[in-house]
Parts: sequence; C-alpha cells; structure tokens
Amino acid sequence: MKAKWIIGIDEAGRGPLAGPVAVGVVKIPKGFDWKLVVGVGDSKKVSEENREAIFHRAKELRHHRQLDFAVAQVGSSVIDEKGIVFAINT
Repeated sequence: MKAKWIIGIDEAGRGPLAGPVAVGVVKIPKGFDWKLVVGVGDSKKVSEENREAIFHRAKELRHHRQLDFAVAQVGSSVIDEKGIVFAINT
C-alpha cells in the first residue's frame, strides 16, 4: 500500500509545573508543496508574528482542503486529577 498522506503529531507543555498541555496534529498529502507555507520550521526559532502568519496560512489551506490539522488543549485541573498520560491521550 502506498502512503497518500504524511501525518505529524507533537505535544507541548508536558514539562511545566502547571498546565495546560497541548497536542497538535497535521495531515498533508505526500509531495506537499512547502512553498505554500513559507517559514515553517522549529517553532522555538520562529517569531510570534511569523507563527501567527503560518497559522493563518494553514487555516486557508485547510479551507481549500490542501491540508488538515487539529489542536487540543487540556488544563491543569484535568492533569492534576487524571494525570499527564490521560491528558495527552484524551
């Protein structure tokens, strides 16, 4: 079976003492033209302004069905009650 999609997932916030934890996933077609989203890279090295521009562009591309993504966030109260593993898997 040939892959048609590339799917990436990442989490942020697992290390802080107080939540929340966020999980993001993106689905792009194999052979995706990265020139459609200028500036994608390590988010720690991208300015807040550029991150906002990339997010806006990703929403446009999702509207045109050229990629898909989702972001979920779980607050500290759930992490305290159920644990970090539960929060990430939710």
